[in-house]
Amino acid sequence: MRREQLREPERPRIRRLRRTARAVVGCVAVGSVVFSPGGAASARPGPAPSGTRTTEPLQAATPRTPVERACPTHTVVSGDRLSQLALRYLGGADRWPEIYEANQPALRSAAREHPGPPVFGTDDHGHWIFPGTALRIPGPCPAPTRPAGYVPAACPPSVLPGVPALGTEFSCGYLTVPENRAEPDGRTIRIAVARLRAAAAQPRPDPVVWLTGGPGGSGLLDALTVTRLKPAINADRDVIFVDQRGTGRSEPLLNCPEIDAFTRKAVTRVATDPETTRNGAAAALACRTRLSGSGHDLSAYDTTENAADIADLRTALGIEEWNVYGVSYGTDLALQLLRDHPQGIRSTVLDSVVAPHLNLLEGLWTNAADQYGAVFAACAAQPACRSAYPDLRAEFNATVQRLDRRPLTVTVPGEGGAPDTTVVIDGYQLANMVVVAALPPWALTTVPAAIHALAAGNGLPAARTILAGQSPPGFVGWGLFYGVVCREQAAFTDRRKLQAAAAASLPDLPERVLSLLPQQEFVSRILSDCQAWDVGRADPGVSAPTRSDVPTLLMSGSFDGPAGTRWATAAATGLTRSRHLVFPGLGHAVFDQSDCARAILVSFLDRPSGGYDTSCADTLTVPPFRTD
Repeated sequence: MRREQLREPERPRIRRLRRTARAVVGCVAVGSVVFSPGGAASARPGPAPSGTRTTEPLQAATPRTPVERACPTHTVVSGDRLSQLALRYLGGADRWPEIYEANQPALRSAAREHPGPPVFGTDDHGHWIFPGTALRIPGPCPAPTRPAGYVPAACPPSVLPGVPALGTEFSCGYLTVPENRAEPDGRTIRIAVARLRAAAAQPRPDPVVWLTGGPGGSGLLDALTVTRLKPAINADRDVIFVDQRGTGRSEPLLNCPEIDAFTRKAVTRVATDPETTRNGAAAALACRTRLSGSGHDLSAYDTTENAADIADLRTALGIEEWNVYGVSYGTDLALQLLRDHPQGIRSTVLDSVVAPHLNLLEGLWTNAADQYGAVFAACAAQPACRSAYPDLRAEFNATVQRLDRRPLTVTVPGEGGAPDTTVVIDGYQLANMVVVAALPPWALTTVPAAIHALAAGNGLPAARTILAGQSPPGFVGWGLFYGVVCREQAAFTDRRKLQAAAAASLPDLPERVLSLLPQQEFVSRILSDCQAWDVGRADPGVSAPTRSDVPTLLMSGSFDGPAGTRWATAAATGLTRSRHLVFPGLGHAVFDQSDCARAILVSFLDRPSGGYDTSCADTLTVPPFRTD
């Protein structure tokens, strides 16, 4: 019987950069647009959301009057939403009530032709719109957005400072798109693209587009790792990697040295100290002030625009059909792409799933609780681990409580001439250490030993794991990170519900520990940071569930604290031709960690409608925990 294990590998810079920095869960908020089982869409009546998108003016720019045109009639197709149509034709998603009011007779007539239980207690089925209905768009309408254009270019000399260049098997270019599609005459930005050539002499016509996580990670950096993993995803298909807007080699890169500096200092302070939270918000404000002062429309860096970029890329490259792979936040992006721009999508693969219709901030501690339970149960099931740590859960809870009262300061020796690093471990840091252990692939098997060592006063193993979960300076495209998380999630989150959900999931942990969120450093205080970032909130339609019959493979690690299996299960409810596989003992980003997962993915791409081989998953077991 073949067993896959997580081994502590050599940790070259490329793999460490990629895994630690992209794995932040990109979260989106619950809103008020839902889809019908038959492909119809609805928009719940109500006022336009507060804090809707605002645009930072360009420096030295003069005000422009948008060019207007007569509005067309739109015939509804499956997947349409009123907010989406309002954005397309009227220039703002929050103008959807104008379309609804102008078409009430047609909408009521269509509703009567689709019998079913009323929704929200209205006689037109809760403002559902049905395929085939002709909608009059009230005018006038802004001029259409300029089409996106793709231009080949030399691949960048390096993906990031200190990281090698892409090899000759890649071709590169830039996609030019509007920064804000609601402003057709506004500024444009460039999206960096790298295409990995298929190994086969006659590749299949349907490439894979790779959507990385974060939000804010670099897809081109992922490309360097993917080329070394077997089975090769590019065996007979090209693979297209994208640096999403505001990230990597795309222009502009919205990075924040201010936040990078704070996250490095934060590990030297007590995490739950209110002063630490204030310092983090000050760093976010300083970066926001600098970026907006340069004319960037920070509210335009969100999943709605991001998904439109990806859809435009397929058209600009002349691709009839492609397969979409997303990991972590990339699954959120993939699901919104499938929902809002389904054209040309042959299949989807969702790895470490983020479901856009859930309030994910409220679910972070629930995911952590699931992870704790899975790890503790797996340790109890292994004789060596059970003998070494006979009551791991109780030891964990007691140590979290003790460290919450009396934090421990640990000195981590530097490697390769680097200076020593001080890490302060309080109760939150221990609770969060288990969660971030799902990011570097070597760390999960060390979790029980690290907890036991901390209980005995030795914090060095835990401190090493905490540092391994940090993103390298200069990596994260913070403009996209905050644009997505603040506009699509934090803006729709009630702090009281957040705290109640945390307490219900982990009643044995101190309230002060649960006052922060489990994730990498820049997620823990996201509500305070988002107040400083101040980009309003997205149209509630971003949280509409994705309903599709496109073949979809969902993959989760059973020890994935950042994403968890619940979100994948929730996402699958709307995907009628989907299958969810859980890989025992694996953490975040299953594709990276398992050659079985890669083999299943390649087989799925060949036969997405059925008959792909998943047999290797039946042989997998949780790898042994270290007890030395």
